[in-house]
Amino acid sequence: MADLQSTECIIVGGGPAGLSAATALAKAGLRCVVLEEHPTIGLPVACAEGISIEKLKYFDIPTDLITLTNKTALVERRVALQRFFFGTTGVAISRIDTAILDRARFEQFLAKRAKDAGAQILTSTTVTNMRVSDTHVTVDAKTAQGKSLSFIAPVAIG
Repeated sequence: MADLQSTECIIVGGGPAGLSAATALAKAGLRCVVLEEHPTIGLPVACAEGISIEKLKYFDIPTDLITLTNKTALVERRVALQRFFFGTTGVAISRIDTAILDRARFEQFLAKRAKDAGAQILTSTTVTNMRVSDTHVTVDAKTAQGKSLSFIAPVAIG
């Protein structure tokens, strides 16, 4: 059985939502751990990379990382007109200024920011069990090397 590690928040998943939560919690002075099953944050790419420029601002991304001429930019291209197809009959057109992200680079940026804020990120770590009580959550996980880990916290996000 693994030693029980106490923290203030357990975050299951190292995608944009989990990493943003980890950053906010760590900046607020809380101890949090992110458990990500994949060995590299952002890979494999899990879903579409499009996000409106307006919504991208919520991630507080520095302007130079949104600029297309920057070789390390998180945005690969911008699109001003999109067509969405629904079945065989429906089409919707949107004129929202949209960024097409380099999704892996975007998530790795968010992971670095979370780590810099003080969050702990464990990759190659798969959650195997979660138990919820009135006062806490216990999460069991296993590393790619087969090591068992257990965490206890008042809150889990995932």
